[in-house]
This record gives sequence, C-alpha cells and structure tokens, in this order.
Amino acid sequence: MKSKRMIIVLAVMFAVLLQACGGSDTDTQEAIETFVSQTQQISQLETAAAGGGGAGPDSGDSADQPDAGVDDAGTPLPTNTPTITLTPTPDIPQVSVSQDTNCRTGPAVYYGYKTTVNTGQVLEVVGVHADGNDYVIVDYGGGSTCWLWLQYADKKDFSSYGLTAYGTPATPTPTYTPTPTYDWNGVWQIWVGGVPYTMTLTQSGNSVSGSLPYFAIFINVSGSLNASHQIANGTWEISDGSDDGTFQWRIKTSNLNQFIGSIDGGGDWCGAKNGASQPSPCMWP
Repeated sequence: MKSKRMIIVLAVMFAVLLQACGGSDTDTQEAIETFVSQTQQISQLETAAAGGGGAGPDSGDSADQPDAGVDDAGTPLPTNTPTITLTPTPDIPQVSVSQDTNCRTGPAVYYGYKTTVNTGQVLEVVGVHADGNDYVIVDYGGGSTCWLWLQYADKKDFSSYGLTAYGTPATPTPTYTPTPTYDWNGVWQIWVGGVPYTMTLTQSGNSVSGSLPYFAIFINVSGSLNASHQIANGTWEISDGSDDGTFQWRIKTSNLNQFIGSIDGGGDWCGAKNGASQPSPCMWP
C-alpha cells in the first residue's frame, strides 16, 4: 500500500516539473503513464527479489530458486544436530574374590558345600543376609545359588541395591564320623618274612607289649602308641638275649582286625585277629 502511494506522489511531482518546463497537457499525461508503468515494474521486481508479494515471471523455475540448506553463495547452512539420549546401563550387583572361597548352603562353615568361587570370578549378587553383612547369596550358574563369605570380596556393601534379605537357614544336623577305636589287645596270627606265628598282645594306655613262642624260647615286644593308638613303634628281643631289633606296625583303618608293618626297617611283619585274613600287602611303610 505504501508503494502505491509513493508511486502516485512521484507521478504528481514529475507532472509539476514537466509543466513548469513548458510541456503540453497531452505530453504531460503520456509522461505520467509511462512513469507510473515503469515505476510499478520496478516495484514488482524489488518485491519478488525480497520474497514478498507476487512471484516474478520466473518463479516457477526451481533452478533460479535458492537451494534448500545453502545460502546465496552456496555455503551449507548449519543444521540442528538431534540430541542423543543415552540409556544408562543397569547397575547389576556383582562380586568377586581375591582368594578362592567355598560357597555353601548357609552363612557358616558347618553348612553344606556347594561350589568354590575362584579368584577373579565375577558372580551376580541376588540376595543379602538379613542377620548380618558377612555373607551374600550369589548366582553361580543356571539359577543355582549359594551363600558366599565376603572375607575376600572386592565389594561388601550391597544395601543400595534393594536386594531381597534372606534369613539364616535352619542349622543342619551335624554329621560326625566316629573316630575308629584301635585295639591291640588279643591273640594275633602274625607273619614275619612270610613265616606264620601266634602272638599275644596287651595294650595299656599308650603302650603295647606281648610275646610270641619261637622254638623253645620267646620273642618279647614292647612299643609305644601314637595319640590315636593306630601306630606302634618299638623293639623286639629274643628272651635269651641272643638278638634284638626294631619294629613298626599300623592297624588298618579299613579293617581294625589287621595290622601291617616291618621289622628292622626291612622285612615285612603283619598280623590279623578275630578270623581276619592276612593283610595284602603285609609290608608297611
């Protein structure tokens, strides 16, 4: 609207100047029309160049339009780089140990053994002990779990993970293997160097003694027992004083009616009682 008013004002000013110079009315009218027409064309071209108003005569030719994403000089315009939202990696509670540690059915050494967590092995923690902080429950494979002692763990506080707290399992009934009673008392069938004899032994505290007939004389033995009474070490002597030596015997754990041993550190000397057979091998150690 402002452009039209400006054209009219300029035309009037042009007419006044023309008449002042002595022009006729006809010349004045023709000059005004020519001036207005040229001025309008110039205005349209300026408007089209500025991107406003109607399009110019070549507006349909995309080759003359600025390329998207570049300025008039052809330089690429900056583009907005989308912000990348990183998804945080879930914080999985894990534990490893600096020394091989047994993993059990409960939080104490008297619970059953399940597996060994090896040095540097990383396991997921799936639970904590409701009654203390010395153990956690770990998954050691395929959903199998066990209680791990944290003495050698690289991490000991899992309170921030919201893990399930488990109470102490029922205390298992202890299973004890009774200590064998090694008894040297009795009449033993013995074999010395493969030759059979009969020998009677008597045990008293940590000592054992006895004798065996040897032709018209006797061989007397005397020895001391270890703490469990399984092993006897001692000496033997012929009753007439003509010879002596040493012996060592051990009652077999697998058969308390047999002992194996040696005489003078060389030949074999073993025995059996209560109908047991000759030990094989006879020699010990």
